Amino acid sequence: MAHAGTGKSVTLLEVVLQVFLSDTTHRLLVCAPTNNAVDHLASLLFRTGLMHRNNMVRLLAGSRSFDSVPWDVQPCCQFGQDRCIAENHRIILTTCASAVHAAKLSFTHVIIDEAACASEPEVLIPITIAAGQRTEPVKIIVAGDPMQLGAQINSEIAVEFGLETSLMERLLSLLIYGTWQNERFQDAFASSHSGSAGDELPTSG
Repeated sequence: MAHAGTGKSVTLLEVVLQVFLSDTTHRLLVCAPTNNAVDHLASLLFRTGLMHRNNMVRLLAGSRSFDSVPWDVQPCCQFGQDRCIAENHRIILTTCASAVHAAKLSFTHVIIDEAACASEPEVLIPITIAAGQRTEPVKIIVAGDPMQLGAQINSEIAVEFGLETSLMERLLSLLIYGTWQNERFQDAFASSHSGSAGDELPTSG
């Protein structure tokens, strides 16, 4: 969890790079709820100068207009139907919903940005796809701010059954992420704005 302005996207960018560079067997499924968020991550990866377009692919839904894709991301784009091409790439970037086009690929890592802005079923799409193709555990990273605007659910029935609560918000309500942990996050937020290093955040398992 991180508040606005604390550099979630930059942090995720570094995570993607480190995982990619540390082991040639790693394959990453990088997702977000919206096209804009995924395009932003893809653009950041290109700007590092460490990522060749042969290593990554921006997977598009068939309904997406190619002209709406930022110019610096267009060279690495392909539509979901061309999954045979995607098999040659180690980083697949797509929206959570369009991750279904990568259902036959095997991933070692799933990274989801803006997870608090998506409904729980939406976030579970890439997680389920990645977990279903491997016998070994898949590492999952979710990032977002549950204090910001959450998933937009128009169905009253869906809201009644709890789908308005994101997966991230539900997980953070568990005891393991209790008040003491939130206080540490607040300390880290304050430190990020003051310029000090701050305390190290403990893990929860």
